[in-house]
Amino acid sequence: PKAASTNWKRVFQTFEDKIVNPMDLKDREAIHRFKYQRMKGLPPKERNRRFTDYLTFIFVRHPYERLISAYRNKFKDPYNPLYQINVGSDILRLFRKNLTRSQYALGKGVTFKEFILYIIAKYDSKKYSDFDVHWQTIEKLCQPCDRQYDFIGKMETLIEDSTQLMNALYIE
Repeated sequence: PKAASTNWKRVFQTFEDKIVNPMDLKDREAIHRFKYQRMKGLPPKERNRRFTDYLTFIFVRHPYERLISAYRNKFKDPYNPLYQINVGSDILRLFRKNLTRSQYALGKGVTFKEFILYIIAKYDSKKYSDFDVHWQTIEKLCQPCDRQYDFIGKMETLIEDSTQLMNALYIE
């Protein structure tokens, strides 16, 4: 997450649904209703088989840029209000006093500083294993040191790397 994953989901859906242009997918929620099973949910034997038999890739992004993107997407200009309600309200309870119940419940107005302090507090309390995927470390999400990915792309060179990956995937 926060390293072009939504756009890759669009691309995969064009393969499956025969849509020519990935940007034609307008329904944000439909983009995230991914019909493929996540690696995490597979038995270890099947997971290992897929890492062996399939072309595997990840895209990475500078950790600070990922955090800024997560903050913007979830709190500043929210994609949907659930993060404000579920996480924003917790952040406000930690760092702001004298808000009304409804202000806490809505979770609106979280600042970037509060968001970062929240992440630091979670990390310091050793609760980083329950970080949301949008700000969890790539190391925890994808284990790039433990897995031999066939391709690792970067956000800084997204167009070039995506083109190279698509060329590697293209089979006549």
